[in-house]
Amino acid sequence: MTMEHFTNEDIYQIGDFEKSFCYKVNTETIGQYTGLHDKNGKEIYEGDIVEITRPCILERGEVKFINGCFAIKSKDTLLMLYECEINNFKLKVIGNIYDNPELLGGEQIC
Repeated sequence: MTMEHFTNEDIYQIGDFEKSFCYKVNTETIGQYTGLHDKNGKEIYEGDIVEITRPCILERGEVKFINGCFAIKSKDTLLMLYECEINNFKLKVIGNIYDNPELLGGEQIC
């Protein structure tokens, strides 16, 4: 097994000390885990693009950490993530802002 040695600060250790792996990452693309899952069981992270289904509205937005809370920011709305949980709005992760920025076009239906 060959191991590449990195000497800059963009290296992160994964796993315990004895059996760990090091990965080079772009630190600009690291998102914090919200602690929640979408309707398909996928973990939701800061920077994810989600579809929100609520009565008469289907829209897309970006998960952001704002003033100590996770929120979904769309073109016209700022919706706190806890409001989605309380109101049982359906969320589906469809991409992220780093790999799929074009997904933020969104649409309103009713």
